Amino acid sequence: YKCSQFIIKIYFIRHTIKFSADVPYKLEGWKNSIVLEELQFLRRRLIDWHKMMHNIIAKKDYEKYKELHQKMYYEDGIAIYNSNFGIEDLKEVKSFIENTDFQLMPFEEEDIHVEFFANGKVARLMKSNNKPIIRLNYPSEKEEYSFVFFLQYSKESSSFEIIR
Repeated sequence: YKCSQFIIKIYFIRHTIKFSADVPYKLEGWKNSIVLEELQFLRRRLIDWHKMMHNIIAKKDYEKYKELHQKMYYEDGIAIYNSNFGIEDLKEVKSFIENTDFQLMPFEEEDIHVEFFANGKVARLMKSNNKPIIRLNYPSEKEEYSFVFFLQYSKESSSFEIIR
């Protein structure tokens, strides 16, 4: 079977513009953060922070969980012009944390590695199999809910902050 050649003219129009915009917000993000690789005992500090978060979830302390996420949701909401951003996410997390059918998986320090982002100013901890280290297991539904925290350390702060 031979197919004859088709020649189709396709017109291409390129239009390039350049513009400036004044946006009504300023995001701090990680501009004011230290390079985490330079932080002494970084791995130990990250593990300790995650243990604290693990305990918050174990105690079902939703208010503390929400407080630690406040900056993240505030900045994300500003960036997308939605002051209610994150409310639905927090409601979902609250239902997971308060659901007694979910089992919080034990915190294990083995096989954990640090991943860096944003020129070394943001980090997260992950298991060597790329699973998050804080997980809720729902055995009857064969379901799992994972918590991944992208952390920064602001120059003015004395602890990690959740940034994304």
